[in-house]
Amino acid sequence: MTFGTCGAAGDCLSWVQFFGVVFCALLIPLSERNIAMTASKLSTALLLCLCGLGQAQAHTLTLSLDQFRVKGGKLMVELYDNQAAWNEGKGARDYKIAEVEGDSLQLVFDHLDAGHYAVKVFHDENGNGRLDSNFLGVPNEGYGFSNNAGRFGPASFEDAGFDLNADLGLNIHIR
Repeated sequence: MTFGTCGAAGDCLSWVQFFGVVFCALLIPLSERNIAMTASKLSTALLLCLCGLGQAQAHTLTLSLDQFRVKGGKLMVELYDNQAAWNEGKGARDYKIAEVEGDSLQLVFDHLDAGHYAVKVFHDENGNGRLDSNFLGVPNEGYGFSNNAGRFGPASFEDAGFDLNADLGLNIHIR
């Protein structure tokens, strides 16, 4: 006898039929009480899984960015969820890169857990992949932070930080 194909005599057994027979053979030795307990355990496990999914809610952060000095180039946006990564400028929770084609744009970070976050933005106006600055270290290209923090230098995680407990929209003005 072969599986999934039929011979000349028509002696075939499909995989579905095979697994159906095996499944039924496993259930036969079980008493009605065991079947009821097994079904009860499976439905309880399924219910717990579904309830657990409802508790871990994902949130959306929508950023509205405006006041670009130059049309063109790329906007580099980094979302941080801890101060150490923020200070090092490495290990962002998420990031986005967008083409700057107008005076403003919106970016969306979704599937975020509730927590404390901060955003760094820079407008790579000339496309070299870095924030250019003058000999004093003052940026020559546009930049910004959540809460529009950092008016007199780079913003700290504390100044730029915000709590995300529900969907949230933030405006960031590029300097």
